[in-house]
Amino acid sequence: VSQSRYSLIDQITAMRGELPLEIRDIEDEVLGLQTRLEKRKAEVKELEQQIKQRKLELVSLHFST
Repeated sequence: VSQSRYSLIDQITAMRGELPLEIRDIEDEVLGLQTRLEKRKAEVKELEQQIKQRKLELVSLHFST
C-alpha cells in the first residue's frame, strides 16, 4: 500500500512541476494572439482610411465633371 501511495505522490509532484510550463505556454500563446489581433486592428484601420480616401476621390471626380 505504501508503494502505491508513494507512486501517487510522485505522479502528483510530477504533474505539479509540469503545470507552470503549461501555464507559461498558454500565456505565450495568449500574447501571440493579442499581437496578431493588434496587427489585424491596425490593418482594418488602414483599410478604412483607404476607403475614406477613395470615396473622397470619387466624390471629387463626380463634382469636377
